[in-house]
Amino acid sequence: MTELTPAQARMIFLDSQTLRLKHRRWKGHAGLVECVKHLGYVQIDTISAVQRAHHHVFWTRVGAYKPEMIDRAQADKRQIFEYWSHAASYLPMDDFRYSLPRKRRLHDKWRAGWSREHMKVQSYVLDRIRAEGELSAREFEAPPDWKSGNWFDWKPAKSALENLFHTGDLMISKRVGFQKYFDLPERVVPSRIQSEFPTENEQIRHLILSMLRAHGLGSAAEMSYLRKVARATMNEVLCGMRESGDIAAVCIHGIDEEYYTLPALLSNLPARPAHARLRILSPFDNLVIQRKKLQRLFNFDYTIECYVPAPKRQFGYFCLPLLYRSNIIGRLDAKAARAERVLIVKSLWLEHPERADGLLAASLAEELRDFATFNGCDDIKLEDCNDANLKQALRRSLK
Repeated sequence: MTELTPAQARMIFLDSQTLRLKHRRWKGHAGLVECVKHLGYVQIDTISAVQRAHHHVFWTRVGAYKPEMIDRAQADKRQIFEYWSHAASYLPMDDFRYSLPRKRRLHDKWRAGWSREHMKVQSYVLDRIRAEGELSAREFEAPPDWKSGNWFDWKPAKSALENLFHTGDLMISKRVGFQKYFDLPERVVPSRIQSEFPTENEQIRHLILSMLRAHGLGSAAEMSYLRKVARATMNEVLCGMRESGDIAAVCIHGIDEEYYTLPALLSNLPARPAHARLRILSPFDNLVIQRKKLQRLFNFDYTIECYVPAPKRQFGYFCLPLLYRSNIIGRLDAKAARAERVLIVKSLWLEHPERADGLLAASLAEELRDFATFNGCDDIKLEDCNDANLKQALRRSLK
């Protein structure tokens, strides 16, 4: 079994996430589609302190990215679709069939608990969409003659829309702003897309290979997390793939858990540190979403504090991890004041200020300027930093 150093493991992970490149790997609309295919999913999030997480993840990896590219890929080209990974996500349309097991499982589970009234609302919602085409929740507001106590109410209708989405009876066909429009699957999924129900073995193999393509390395626990697969079943499939040579087992020095990778990655182990380009990452970026893995490989203890009561926050409401070379070196709490067109950096925190080098301020200033533009801002206001020298150098650079 190959033993990797932590530095090698980090570089494999970063290379697989396309974050060690000097320039973004993909470009434009076609690049966005390839990015989703490579990563396997991009999480959707509603928090808008800065650009929403899905836009941020794409901007980090796709050159010339514009938010409207998502609409084109989803609504016009039908190259991506929305469903659940470990959370609400954009997924490659080519992977549609692998969303079917969860839909069937929820349909069987929830149907037994649905009341007669709820079934009636669902039938009403489906009948309207079948007859009228794609509709948003707004089209299901109570009619003018509605009275309290009637069987129909727009809130149950909204609930029905979401339930029907999760069970696969409806799909999200597009978004206008952030408003979801629902339609029948046969009007959303192109005829070219395979829709055969996968076997359990096919489902888990797909999960394993998708994760290793995007992450480079993964343990059984990390792979199970993404689809809530039983550990015993996951281990059985991993064992078979290892014996067939599809994957290889590795150990990482100092980590007491077996990892897996693709054999091709072991034949070309990265031997050099990444360039000095700094990346501001989303809290929901695919690189950082598994916090235990982040702690193991980068020694970075990360909690997104927007869900933490304000008095208990240590670093701020929406802290963004900072990737520099092959390490996560700190975090910044930012907010886009869009009306004033100012990106406010409320706090900048380096994990090890004493290790800051002369290139850091210039690299961070360059990334902050690009990030401000991405957020529709012209100016940057730096309020606080735990390194006085970096704070002064940044302010000089940002002028």
